[in-house]
Amino acid sequence: MTTFHTTIDTTPAGSPIVRVFGDLDVASTDGLITVADEVLGDGIALTLDLGEVTFMDSTGLGALIKIRNHIIDRGGEFALSSVSSAVVRVLV
Repeated sequence: MTTFHTTIDTTPAGSPIVRVFGDLDVASTDGLITVADEVLGDGIALTLDLGEVTFMDSTGLGALIKIRNHIIDRGGEFALSSVSSAVVRVLV
């Protein structure tokens, strides 16, 4: 088990990039949703950098879907970047 944490950066255009580290599972998904909600505004573009995710299960997938739907409902854009093999395993 790897400790979950996030950092927030911005793109040159000023849109947030949330970098996710560690396990994305039942113990951490609420934390990711909270961080995403904190950086969101109407019409914002949000990128989740998942390159350092060491484990993801179906609750992690559910969190990604929830965040994506929330952003789209507010007129924003959602993207994933640097997806780790642990995430690819669940997405594919």
